[in-house]
Amino acid sequence: MAETRFHIAAAAFRFFIVAKRNPLGFLWLTIWSVVPVIVLYGGLLILMVPLAAQDSAEHTQTMIRVFTWVPLIVIGSIIFFLSLATAWIRFLLHGRNKPVIPIRLGADEGRVFVTGLVVTVVMWAVQFALIIPVMIVAASVGLFTDQAGQAASDAAMIVLIMAMYGPMIAVTLYFSVRLYPAFGLSVLERRIFTFDAWPASKGVYWPALGAVILSWIVVLVIYVALLGLAFLPLAVDGYADSQAEALSSGSLIGFIGVFEAIMIVVGCIMMVWMSAIPFGPIAYIAERHHQLKAMADVMPAATPSDG
Repeated sequence: MAETRFHIAAAAFRFFIVAKRNPLGFLWLTIWSVVPVIVLYGGLLILMVPLAAQDSAEHTQTMIRVFTWVPLIVIGSIIFFLSLATAWIRFLLHGRNKPVIPIRLGADEGRVFVTGLVVTVVMWAVQFALIIPVMIVAASVGLFTDQAGQAASDAAMIVLIMAMYGPMIAVTLYFSVRLYPAFGLSVLERRIFTFDAWPASKGVYWPALGAVILSWIVVLVIYVALLGLAFLPLAVDGYADSQAEALSSGSLIGFIGVFEAIMIVVGCIMMVWMSAIPFGPIAYIAERHHQLKAMADVMPAATPSDG
């Protein structure tokens, strides 16, 4: 029987809980997530590095050749990151990957794509509807203010915009908590969910919101750590300069190159995990809703008939 209580910690930290239950599956999915990212951005870097040594004519020709590949790179990136997101949602729902190659393009990815289109349009519409009143009031304040009162007008608009940020964030979070479980339900129940995912957070909106916020706090902590890693190469370069006399030029270049390569790999792993952690509450809410529906379907059948 499904438990009706909503566990905020279990939802917020589902990424880590599932990873602990299936560490090999987690590692395998991480590898399949990171390697294509490194290949993609490494390929772009290899294409761009020779530009520094070219004259203007060669530079222009090379840029033209590079930009001819941009549409294919963009389409390929969208397909890859769609497959990547779906693979992590599937793993966080079921605790396991698809056989052999966990990242693939199939029916789950198609349903997530359609759900993502609808949810994105709705979120844009909501944010557009919220920003319109601010623009109208700001334009009115500017229209009826002479130059002598410009400073007061500017201050009033700043206060107005800051006052509107709170409601905008609140409404955006509200729609996010209500609609984002559609991604998990689309994978779990194998049909496209949009607004019919709304009841998934019914009665548990505030715990669900707490889980979402907590998961993003975890992402923020990892992001701060990633920023710290970004400054490590500078410290290593400084250390290498101070030890330049003791190290040969070859070993020095090799040391710096190996260290920076490790930092790139670690950075890519952390970025993949940062992208996947917010899927934890989505998977938890979707699974809980699915179990409660199954329990509701079974209970009437198990109830003895009258007479």
